[in-house]
Parts: sequence; structure tokens; C-alpha cells
Amino acid sequence: MASYNEVREYLQERKQIFVGGALHKKGIYLFTEHEELGNKQTFVVFYRPFNTDKGNEYNGKGITGAKRLKGVTHTRYADFVGVYNQGETMTHRRISDELADVKFNPDGIDYLFGITDIAKIDNEVFVCEHGYFLHQLIRNRKWKEHTIPITENTQRCCCIDGFNLDEIYVGGTKAMLMCQEKGEWREIQWLDITENGWKEDIEQIICADDGFVYARTHFNKVLKGRKDDWEIIYNDENSYNHLKSMTYFKGNIYIVENHKTVMLVENNELQQVNGSEKVCIPSSINNMVANDDLLMITGDDKVIIFNGERWFVIFDKNQSEEQLREQGIFYDPREL
Repeated sequence: MASYNEVREYLQERKQIFVGGALHKKGIYLFTEHEELGNKQTFVVFYRPFNTDKGNEYNGKGITGAKRLKGVTHTRYADFVGVYNQGETMTHRRISDELADVKFNPDGIDYLFGITDIAKIDNEVFVCEHGYFLHQLIRNRKWKEHTIPITENTQRCCCIDGFNLDEIYVGGTKAMLMCQEKGEWREIQWLDITENGWKEDIEQIICADDGFVYARTHFNKVLKGRKDDWEIIYNDENSYNHLKSMTYFKGNIYIVENHKTVMLVENNELQQVNGSEKVCIPSSINNMVANDDLLMITGDDKVIIFNGERWFVIFDKNQSEEQLREQGIFYDPREL
């Protein structure tokens, strides 16, 4: 076991930055990375907040050889599954005090191009790579390969999500959007999202609980639709503020811009979420995830969390727990 300040000191000494996280019913997973002179180091932190059985505990495990986390999810096979750009995988099958059973596999996915995204669909884990292949986690860390049909309009895959195994969406470069319905893949003919003579990459897809698919493009558009019916619900093509990450939380789409502002989509406009300025959004947004109760943003030196009403800091490498408590922004569920 370790305290907040002990974990903080460990991360500072090793120049680790936060790159991702996962919200679990028993606690919060945080992932950090650092590379120096070719030595790649990942550190996994599992944090139990005060309202859990043991409360305010930090456990960690360092792993050498993994770099560029692309995403994390959880499934019936594991408390978390993480995938890295070069096919490495990390899994944790059950929560243990020392994270001793976190398994890292440097040859986890037999890929041709770099891994780009991960999604949990019907409790199954799917990964897409920057080519024409999808990979499905079967069992015992084994992966099954699926091929997207190649047509004259097929591009490289960037993102994946789905409502169920009979309705999966894949977005890619040059405005590619594919839909798999009951085992059959087809290209979706949708709105022209060409910007300045280029067809925009679709960088993120979310199949939300409201029954719609949301897509974020490279040139600051957000699209909403399903199957063959789509509309642009936000378009800021002249903005210098790139939309970095998007998630669905408590009935709304939340978006982080590159100038460190959290927004939500209302009436086809982005509205700033009040209170986020008090915790200071991380300087480099690496990941934003949400479950039914919490939204979490990780980036560089900080991890912040939102419960729908207030913003809190889970971890800040530049501030002690005592300093965060003095500001009234440390996440302590007992005080809510």
C-alpha cells in the first residue's frame, strides 16, 4: 500500500505523465508513461477512494516495454484491458492488493498497422488498427482477426464503437464510415464533410445510451445519426481550438478542446461546463472516460473528475494531498 504523497514522489522521480484511466466499481485505475533513451516504462496505479471498504489506498506496478497507450476498457474477462500502439496488451483479471496479477504481453495483438482504438461492445472487446483489420478478444488473451471489406472508398480505420454485435461502426481517414449490421459490412453514404478540399478524418465514434451515434472529425465537427440518417450538430471549421476528446455522460456529449476547456453540446452549440476552471484542465488531454456516476480526464501531471455538479482533483503531481484539501478540490466522496 502507498499514500498519495508516496505515489506522487515515485511519479516525479521517474518523470511519468498520466495518459489514461479506467473507472471501476471498486476503484479507479490510472496509467502513466515515460520513455528515456529507448527505455519505455508504464506505471499502473489503482486507487480506492475513501468511500470503499478500505479507503484511500494506492497500489502500483511498473512495467517495462509498453508505450503509447491507445485505450482502456473493462469486460467480463478482466477488470481492465489496455492496448498500446504496437499491439502490446495489458490485462488485470481481478483486483489484488499488490496488482501482482497485472499481465503485460508485448506480442498481444498480431497487427499489420498501428493500433488506433479500443471499444467494449456487448461486453466483448474490439480493437481497430490503422488499416483494414479489427481484432476481438476471445479468451485467455487470445485475439480473433476480422477484415473490413475493401472497396474503392475504403480508408484506414481510426475508431470503433457499437450498440451491440449486430450494429458496429468504424470511422476512418477521408470521411470513411462503415457499419456492420448482422455480420454484413457496408459503407454509409452520409453528409459531405469535406473541408478545404480534403475529406476529414473521423477521429472518434461514440454509440451513446440515447440511441444515437456521435462522431468527432479532425476539423471540429460533431455529427449525430444512426445508420443512414445523419446531421452536423456542431461545426466550428474556422476555430484554432481543436476538439481533442469526447464522451457521453449523464445525457450529454462532453468535449474537451485543446485550450483546456470542457464543453457540452446543447442546441447544436458548445457550451462551457461551469466550474471546470477551478481545477484547471490538464495541459495535455490524453484521455476522457465516463461511467454512470463520474467523468474523468487525464493528462500530463493531473487527473480530474466530475460528478455532474462539481469538479475535483484525484491526483496532481505538482500538489500534495494537503494542498488540494486546502483548496477544497480534493476528491473525497465522504464529504459529498
